[in-house]
Amino acid sequence: MDLARPADEVNGMDAGRSFHLVHVWHDTITHAVVPVVDAEASGYFTPEWTARMAALSPDERLEAFSRKR
Repeated sequence: MDLARPADEVNGMDAGRSFHLVHVWHDTITHAVVPVVDAEASGYFTPEWTARMAALSPDERLEAFSRKR
């Protein structure tokens, strides 16, 4: 993900080589994947897509992601 984008516009990177940053604290764990080669972004979440997902129930969201439409 390009973590420099706004939170509702994160996007995937199409790159096969990367490393993971993992930060572990006493009350939480965070992680990020960092590509090590130049790669084109594979797209990002548009405001319209984010609004559609926000309007779905948790079950509808699971179905939408499970079917990869």
